[in-house]
Amino acid sequence: MGKRRSDNGSGTRGTLRHEPQTQVDLLLTAALGSLPVSWLDDANEKLMRLVETRISDHGIAALLYENRQKLIGWPHDIFDFLRREALGQAMWEARHKAVLSGLLNAMAHTGIRAILLKGTALAYLAYANPASRKRGDTDLLVQVSDRNDGRSILSECGFFPIEAAHSLDGEQRLQEVWAHDAEDGSRHFIDLHWQVTNSPSLEGILRFSDISANLQPLPRLSPNAQAPDSVSLMIHACVHRAGHKVSPYFVDGRRLIEGDRLIWLFDLHLLAQAFSDDHWSDLVKRCSQLKIGPVCHEGLLAARTRFHTDVPFEVLQSLIADSSVSVATDYLMNESPLRRAWLDLRAIKAGQTRLSYLLARIFPPAAFIRSKYPNHAHWPVVLLYARRIASLVFRK
Repeated sequence: MGKRRSDNGSGTRGTLRHEPQTQVDLLLTAALGSLPVSWLDDANEKLMRLVETRISDHGIAALLYENRQKLIGWPHDIFDFLRREALGQAMWEARHKAVLSGLLNAMAHTGIRAILLKGTALAYLAYANPASRKRGDTDLLVQVSDRNDGRSILSECGFFPIEAAHSLDGEQRLQEVWAHDAEDGSRHFIDLHWQVTNSPSLEGILRFSDISANLQPLPRLSPNAQAPDSVSLMIHACVHRAGHKVSPYFVDGRRLIEGDRLIWLFDLHLLAQAFSDDHWSDLVKRCSQLKIGPVCHEGLLAARTRFHTDVPFEVLQSLIADSSVSVATDYLMNESPLRRAWLDLRAIKAGQTRLSYLLARIFPPAAFIRSKYPNHAHWPVVLLYARRIASLVFRK
């Protein structure tokens, strides 16, 4: 699971090099289940540190700590690590909830319809303890027409834009990052969206007008907190997972590329466990309309493989049976960064906008390129540009 490009090399060296990580990932997957899980027989100090690293990579420390009674014979150091991480997440969650509630109240007061997406929506909908759902920000969707008013409210609530997070200028962006420094010293990020996904190729997936017609409240977060319906959340979770087969995410400054991050698959598992027959029928229907059945099939199959998620066989068959090829499916099922970049280029408007988009993808601002490769930010910027170009050609 979670294979990188180096996993696909020839010979046995690559297999042997990644065998400990695979062993650890299997252990962590089992530890999220309902049965007791014993510690590794041949574990040493190096492997124990790898376990801690992979727990962080997968974002599952708090979930494992809640499940600690079933972790048989696990070292005290691992329990201490889980306890510290879970406590830190709980403290962050309490402050983030206060910051986010104030922002949602302010947006509602001014008539802005703000919809919570991904991690925060799932934390307060699918998880018994929202702090169990590790995340680094909150994704908030507004209408394009409310974008500037949303920015103003963010500013009034003490948020400031993070320009280094963007390779495109304000007119070409589909989302942007804002930060807030709380009184306790914690920093909180809002990813403000006016398109659900950050790719021109996926513009038709889950439009604001479609999902805003069927929202569900998140009263545990705020009276003004709303999320898409559960089927939309499932589709988005599958799309998000597929996107990260190529697009990186960051943990402690480390750049990771793997679609099968366990916290994302656990999201799918929890959503699926709450689905009714009507939910499954709606999922199949909407995937057929959007022509992304294979994307959701792949995500649900990955969740079922790891967590024995109960997905009706006929649903999986229906999702994979739709052989229609759309730009979105081509984009999400293709693991070539170059192919994805080409599809995005074709999807945007022609002329100068397309040229400026291409140049920004290849040569973004120096601040962005340094933030994208934090462990190599000391490199000359020309080398970072060369690495970025290579990442569009090869999966790195």
